[in-house]
Parts: sequence; structure tokens; C-alpha cells
Amino acid sequence: MKNKKKAGFIIAGAATITALVAAGVTMYANAAIKVNSYTVELSDVSQEIELNGKFESELTETMYANANGLVKDVHVKVGDAVKKGDLLISFDEERINYLIAVAEFENQSCMGNYSNSVEMSNRTQSLYNEANANLDYLNQQIVDRQTRILELERKIADRRASFAGEGAALQKSIIDTTNKIADKDEKDETDYEEQLANLQKQAQGSAYNQQYDEEIRKMQDEINRLTTDLSNLQTTKAEMTSQKAATESSRMTGGQMEQLEAMKASSELTTEETIKLKI
Repeated sequence: MKNKKKAGFIIAGAATITALVAAGVTMYANAAIKVNSYTVELSDVSQEIELNGKFESELTETMYANANGLVKDVHVKVGDAVKKGDLLISFDEERINYLIAVAEFENQSCMGNYSNSVEMSNRTQSLYNEANANLDYLNQQIVDRQTRILELERKIADRRASFAGEGAALQKSIIDTTNKIADKDEKDETDYEEQLANLQKQAQGSAYNQQYDEEIRKMQDEINRLTTDLSNLQTTKAEMTSQKAATESSRMTGGQMEQLEAMKASSELTTEETIKLKI
């Protein structure tokens, strides 16, 4: 019975202390024990736990090397601490040299195409300019010769006509003189025979002049020379006309030249940047 009462007293005493703590009251027991009480407040409970493992940040960033090539060696492991300037990876130099050589050859090919296009354009433009200038000159030369030939032909025709008129007059005189000889009285002292002979001689000279006059011959020789020149000029004109037509559509326009220059500059920049990234 005593044990039960004692236990009950202890329980009751614990309950009383708990109640007093909750109420924030300080009391002293008979044994003079001081009890502190605290006000209960709502707050977070934290607990530190030490564990082994790996963690990843929610904020990640993908990093790239400032060069392109086949990776030969990686000098860090996952989780290693690095700082600016640390060597992380190294590339295969043989592969890099190969890629640089390829870039240089491609640029060389582009430069070759550029030079060839410019050279062909200059040649085409030169041929076009030559044909264009020659056609103006040839046309004028052709007109000059045609005009001169017509002038000479007119002069020859006028001179022959003059000889022909003279010959016709002589023929009339010959006929008249012949008739006089036929009607002449034996007592007529006029020597028509001699007169007729002179007229006939003059008529022969006039007929000869129509064909072989020195001035006509000179003018005809000039016509022959001009005709040959004219034929050659017309042949050359046909060639220049064909040359102009062939080169006119093949000439490089200003826009095409600008495009070619841009492609050249782009190739140079690309090659320069490629080599820079791979060194």
C-alpha cells in the first residue's frame, strides 16, 4: 500500500510540474528546488545530417572549348575544382594540322576561282570594248570607201560620156564628109579625103579613150583597191559584230562583281577564323 501511494505521489507531482511549466510559473518545492518554465512557441525544427554522395546544381551551363578538333586527352575528372587558365583538355595536333590544311586549300581554291573569274571578266570586257570601238571605226571606213567608189564611178561615167559624145560628133562629121566626097565635083578643090582621114583618126582616138584613158584607168584602179578594202572591212565588221554579241551577254555585271568580292572576303574570314580556332 505504501508503494502505491508513493508512486501516485510521484506521478501527481510530475503532472503538477508539467502544468506549472506550461503555465509559465516558477515554484519552489519543500526541498527548495528551483524550476524554470518557458513559453511554448511555434517554430521550425532543424537537424543536420552528414551524408556521402554527389550533388548537382539546378543552374548548369554548357561550356565549349575555343577550338575545334579531336580530343586527345582530358586533364580533369568529374568533381575536380578548376579555375581560369587550367588545362582541361588537349586536342590531337595531327588532326588539327589536317583541318587547317584543308581550310587553307579550300581558301586557295576560292581565291583561284576568284582570280579566274576576274581574269575572264576582264578579258571578256576587253573583247567587248575592242569590238564596240572597232565597229564604230569600221562603219565609218566602210561609208568613206563606199562614198569614194560612188564618186569615182560617177567621174568615170562622166568622162566616158564626154568621150562618147565627142565620138558621136566625129562619126557625124565622118558621114557628112563621106557624103561630100561622093557628091564632089572633079573641079572642087576642097580636099575632103584628107579631112575624112583626120576625122576617122580622131574617132579612133575617142573610142580608145573611152576604154583606155589614163585618168579613167587611174580612177578604175582606185575603185578596185577600194573595193578590196571594202570587202576586207565588211569581213572584219562581221567578225567584230559576232565578237560583240558573244561577249555582251558574258560580261560580268556590277552586282556579280560585288557578289564575287563578298564571296572572296567571306572565304578569307572563314579560313582565318578556322585556323584561329584550331591553333
